[in-house]
Amino acid sequence: LKKISLFVYDFDGTLVDTFEDIANSVNLTLAEMNLRSLKHETIRRNIGSGVVNLMTRSLAESGCNDTEKAVSLFREHYNHHLLDKTKLYPNGREIVEHFSNKKNTILSNKPIAFIEKILEAM
Repeated sequence: LKKISLFVYDFDGTLVDTFEDIANSVNLTLAEMNLRSLKHETIRRNIGSGVVNLMTRSLAESGCNDTEKAVSLFREHYNHHLLDKTKLYPNGREIVEHFSNKKNTILSNKPIAFIEKILEAM
């Protein structure tokens, strides 16, 4: 590990368990659009490649295609609920601290404002 000078971490699902808050925000969005909520296992399958894909896939379950509105609503709901149940994975802090003598960074498609808000609370 002496030759490694940079550690790059994924954020969601690697360092931090954000799933419950993401899933709840999806369902709050669907409710506001008068659409039926989804089971969390369905939402889990829809996650990947960012919020636009998440909401496109989630809306498809209801036969709706107003992705632009859904993405906007999701971001609002998630901004208000992103700390409800989000938590560091076990040993996440210890792993990052162990390699604190190296450069560490996060690579994510989550907006930086959300990442910063979560990290500040951890």
